[in-house]
Amino acid sequence: MAFPQLARYPALGPSLWSFDRLPDGVRVEPMPILAEDGGESHGTLFTRGGERCVAMFMHPRGDMQRHYAMPRLLEAGIATFGQAGRFINNDVNLIHERLILDVAAAVRRLRERGFAKIVLVGNSGGGALYSFYQSQAATAPPGRLEDTAAGDPCDLNKLDLPQADGLVQLATHLGQGKLMLSIIDPSVVDESDPLSIDPALDMYDPANGFRPLPEPSKYGSEFLARYAAAQSARVARIDAVARGFVAESGDWQARDRLVLLAASRRVQLSRGGLREGPDAARLAVDLVRSRFARVDARLPGEARAADAGGRLPG
Repeated sequence: MAFPQLARYPALGPSLWSFDRLPDGVRVEPMPILAEDGGESHGTLFTRGGERCVAMFMHPRGDMQRHYAMPRLLEAGIATFGQAGRFINNDVNLIHERLILDVAAAVRRLRERGFAKIVLVGNSGGGALYSFYQSQAATAPPGRLEDTAAGDPCDLNKLDLPQADGLVQLATHLGQGKLMLSIIDPSVVDESDPLSIDPALDMYDPANGFRPLPEPSKYGSEFLARYAAAQSARVARIDAVARGFVAESGDWQARDRLVLLAASRRVQLSRGGLREGPDAARLAVDLVRSRFARVDARLPGEARAADAGGRLPG
């Protein structure tokens, strides 16, 4: 039997998704995947022979080539395909509009292998990824997205996105954006000071409803409403900073192209015109890195106490 492996148990290895062993007679086939835009990913196909249905597994930044559900699916006569996308272990550059092209390429490849049914199995962040893919695949051009969230061109209307035959949600959330919105700490009043705090939004202030374990924390509806509104406001502020970085980077990319046309790699195009300075190409790619504190701060609540099932805290 296969079990999910947890990182806090080092003897089992670092993988959260893996299985312990496969059924007898399973063929393991590595499959390099090339997307329509040239993006590269890789996957592993597991078969026992004669399967007409294949279950696909993928995560935006995790490697799903070994998933704990695969052995039981194989025993049930369903082939499995686990994929590691182009942005493996990379949150910084991850672009979902590009990533779903890896999904499309894998679906095409599996169709070519003769599978009559392809089912997407979305686990955790893979659920939102596959939902996004299937929604765009089911949308006829010209109704698909034409750019990324940053405004970069990515016209999905011009690309082949074959639909899957089914979608399974396994312990998923509503997407990285909604997830981070729901857990960000809104009490930060100064992004340059990780210890700054608005007492009226402090989740650890007993006056707001916090109680130390094992007693459950209890927050009033008025506090929860203010808390949620402040979460949205803080995310909007961070989004504004991010969009500013995107605009600045694009500005320097345009300036760098002008410098290249001028055949001078030692000239920087400034707001006042050309002047000596650092290579504009460096400025075009050297994105500003910002640190935002307390972005993963789940609100303690009665729901978690109810889910404990009699277990002791810790």
